[in-house]
Amino acid sequence: MHPQIQLESLLVHKGIGEKGSKHFTQEQCETLLPLLLSSETSIITKACLLASTLILEQNSFEKTLIETLEERILDLDPKLHFLFQDKNDETEILLGTSLEKFCQKLIRKEDLSPKEAQIAMDLYFEKDAPDYLKATFLQLERLKRETLEENRTFLESFFDRSERISSPFNFVLDFCNPYDGWNRKPNYSLYTALLLSLCKIPTSIHGVEKIGPKNGLTVFSLLQNMGQNPLKSLQELKTEIQSKQSYFGYLDQSVFFPALYKDKQMRKEMVKRSFIATFEKLLQPIQGKEGNYVLTGYTHSHYKLELARILQGKVAGALIIKGDEGSPQLPLSKKSQYTFVNPKGEILESEVSPEDFGFEFQSEYLEKTQEITAEFQRKLLLESFEKNDSYTQNCIMYNALFYAQTFGFSLTKEDLLAQYPNLKSFVV
Repeated sequence: MHPQIQLESLLVHKGIGEKGSKHFTQEQCETLLPLLLSSETSIITKACLLASTLILEQNSFEKTLIETLEERILDLDPKLHFLFQDKNDETEILLGTSLEKFCQKLIRKEDLSPKEAQIAMDLYFEKDAPDYLKATFLQLERLKRETLEENRTFLESFFDRSERISSPFNFVLDFCNPYDGWNRKPNYSLYTALLLSLCKIPTSIHGVEKIGPKNGLTVFSLLQNMGQNPLKSLQELKTEIQSKQSYFGYLDQSVFFPALYKDKQMRKEMVKRSFIATFEKLLQPIQGKEGNYVLTGYTHSHYKLELARILQGKVAGALIIKGDEGSPQLPLSKKSQYTFVNPKGEILESEVSPEDFGFEFQSEYLEKTQEITAEFQRKLLLESFEKNDSYTQNCIMYNALFYAQTFGFSLTKEDLLAQYPNLKSFVV
């Protein structure tokens, strides 16, 4: 096995966070030492693994590993030496503002003030900022657990650095899917957004072609498979939307936020997710005149209120849903939990059932070996035009109805049934 693959697998084992992490065994620590000293392994992956080991509670084998590295510091890449500097040297922190200084502070599990978080983001986006430092900062923030104030500052920084276009419509229903895609269940969000657009409800989606750690199926790939162009420029899409030729728009991150898009390789070598994955999907590059209704999802329960508080006062409304693969997609097979940020900014928690919208509970039967590809989803969509009451059709309509009615749009199941056959027009 190549040393880099070995190192990545050990970082996956380590996990991320106080509850999700695992200790290394003696054998793993013995394997790690030469990998951390090797010139064949990525400095980004090494930095992230060291950051994880330093900030989390260590067992005796991990302590021995760190002590050995300190003794052999001259054998370690000099760029990583800052991780082993005196953890209690407050003077060093105050003397300068660099990502190294902020990383040292995070290793001590100290939160950043809003001003410090803003400075850290300014440093992150400097053109010559080294990827290994950026990755270390991201990893340590996630392991420390970002505060609400830090998260708000990080999101604001991303928002200020990304571009957006104005929609002529009062509100846009913005589908904020995880950018790393799907690999276990079909992703019907594109079809749901297109169906709503046929009903004259403005919708938008944004994303990338492929990104780690999941590297799953994305809306970019679905659009390509349907013969559509996922790489329209800001001006092209602006002309389309403002002339009301279309009630749907997709913008790629490479177009509206190239400064973040260029970090793709760094994120691959980081192996684990960082707060980038949380915030890139909330940037709403297509803006309604009075704001956006945001649709987003979560997997781990502590994120639902965190996301709601971050979005509070920043959007016209938001639905934060425990949906399929961390997305806002509601399954037909069960009730789903969700958090609603209403137009007044109030946070309400509830649950929704397919039966609430006139649909029966229904399971989606897929072969265990079935790979979720754009071609497979195209097949499901085309089959749904021939077979009424299919899971695909009902799931798309259930989600469309719940989203639209929750945000006050006038829409019925009959409206959706009437427009559903017109989805064919998008499949070239």
